[in-house]
Amino acid sequence: MFSLVSLVIGLAAPQAWRAHCPSSGRRVGRAAVLAAADDAPTAEATAALAYGAALASAWAGESPTMLRELLSADAAVSTPLWECKGEQAYEDALLESVDFFSSYSKPTLSLLSSEQIRPGVARLEWMLSVEWPSIWRARVNILGESELELRSSHPTTLVTAVRESWHQSPQRVFASQVLPRWRDLFSLWNSPTAEHVPLRVMGEREGYTLAWMPPGLAVQAEWLETGDLLLREQAPLPPWFAFTGEVKRTEWYSTVSPGIVERSQTVAELPGGMVQKAQRRRWIMPLPVRYSTADISELPPLDGPLSDPDSNPDEEGEETPEETPEGIRGQSVEYVRQPGRLLAMRRISGPPSNKAVLGAAQEMAAAAERDGLKVVRQRGRPVVYQMAYDLKVGFNKRRQISMAVWLSVPGLLQRNEVAILIEQPGE
Repeated sequence: MFSLVSLVIGLAAPQAWRAHCPSSGRRVGRAAVLAAADDAPTAEATAALAYGAALASAWAGESPTMLRELLSADAAVSTPLWECKGEQAYEDALLESVDFFSSYSKPTLSLLSSEQIRPGVARLEWMLSVEWPSIWRARVNILGESELELRSSHPTTLVTAVRESWHQSPQRVFASQVLPRWRDLFSLWNSPTAEHVPLRVMGEREGYTLAWMPPGLAVQAEWLETGDLLLREQAPLPPWFAFTGEVKRTEWYSTVSPGIVERSQTVAELPGGMVQKAQRRRWIMPLPVRYSTADISELPPLDGPLSDPDSNPDEEGEETPEETPEGIRGQSVEYVRQPGRLLAMRRISGPPSNKAVLGAAQEMAAAAERDGLKVVRQRGRPVVYQMAYDLKVGFNKRRQISMAVWLSVPGLLQRNEVAILIEQPGE
């Protein structure tokens, strides 16, 4: 349980944010360009990516020389928290912020996209992750944009102005991601505070919220269900074959919420060229942002256990191999670079039963299509996402899934959301 002193420190932290984090949305470390807006980017988009990479390098604790070469001496920077004038003022503030947010781990920056808005102006989209220096080590993830004004100055293009925006206001970021949540207090004895996958709210509509989920790296496990399994009630916990790591008391674990389960209609092939109605159940477990910048080849293999860790031991004291449930046509687990998704979402009350999840999905699909949106369907049914915020998936320091906690919460306090996939413009 937190001490009174630590809680007071947490409540006073907005002033620390202002004092130590003037670079706001761009305080972040290792860079990973997950997507570029154009196959042949413009000079503006290329310059924006170079600026993002230089900024990420500075946040990683490396020399700010590249950043210094790309910023004009009189560059103006504006963020949701502060404004400053001059490259040197920005560099000084950035280095102070790097030091403040590096107490436990390095900040992390993922560059999501860059594009030219108009001649001389480009936009960067990014996701940042920092660890707030507190006893409970809250991980803060911010989805944001930087609009850059550029000036050609041979042989480089200089950034003369930066305007940033976040997916949440600074007050909302602090209240929802820094202050300890009751779920964290409730489960502190058995699992660390979870970082949340950030969502950009695009608008509130009648019957649903339109939101964008950014791309990222995830462990993805799936199988095909047939027969009675199609409507069997199942917990959103990851399947046993996704767990490849061990739990050790001496380690600090990185946990992520929500647990995400994708369900879509398909068919399973049978002998003789016949097919059978099936449902693809796909568990999507985003890696903590600090790990998501790695190349997939650098991550530990997903060999998985040969048996269910909850199965009964045999006579020799070893676990018996897990039998695939009847009705399962195959199973797999792999690392996947998840694309950005446009979602229509709604919170449901009570347990996430099949009736509640699928009923909400059908209602949102009808409402979204009335609003002129195109719902992505598989064999006539919307692609459905169940998002369980009372579930968190834990990764050990070797970046392996080693724990999952689904809290037992009173019905009125449960947080479960249902989403359906919406086609994005240009797809």
